[in-house]
Order: sequence, then C-alpha cells, then structure tokens
Amino acid sequence: MAERAIILCEGNSLTLSDFPIKASKSNQAPADTNGVDLKSTEIKIIIEALHNSKYNQTAAADLLGISRDALIRKMKKYNISVNKGKE
Repeated sequence: MAERAIILCEGNSLTLSDFPIKASKSNQAPADTNGVDLKSTEIKIIIEALHNSKYNQTAAADLLGISRDALIRKMKKYNISVNKGKE
C-alpha cells in the first residue's frame, strides 16, 4: 500500500489523504475475536506440534507450515522450552 501511495501522491511527502483507508473504529480489529484467546491458542498449537514431532523443532515447524527459525522465535516469545530427555 505504501508503494502505491508514493506513486499516486500529489506532493513531495505522504499525508493521510494519500492512503485510501480511513482510520475509524469500524476498521479496527476487535480486541476479542469471538471469545477466542489467540495467544493461548497459538501456544497450545505449538506445544502440540512439538509433542507430535517428539520435540524435533524442524519436524514441528514443518507440521505448522513455518520455518524452524520462526518456530524458535515464537518459542522464545511465549517462553516455551523443550526439555530434552523428558516427554
């Protein structure tokens, strides 16, 4: 969207009028999506993928459809650790 705004802008700098979407309460995502806590759901899915892959991070990332690096970032973000030798 930013590239389009730069191409179509009238002057030498971008202003709010250069962006087609106006910010309003109706355009903002709701804080609670139908009562689903996305953070806890993501944590549960990551833990389940790790368990199903016998805590092999590469295999768990493949199950989730993300890269191993992305999985590791999410594990750090949510403080999920893998205790090798325990299952």
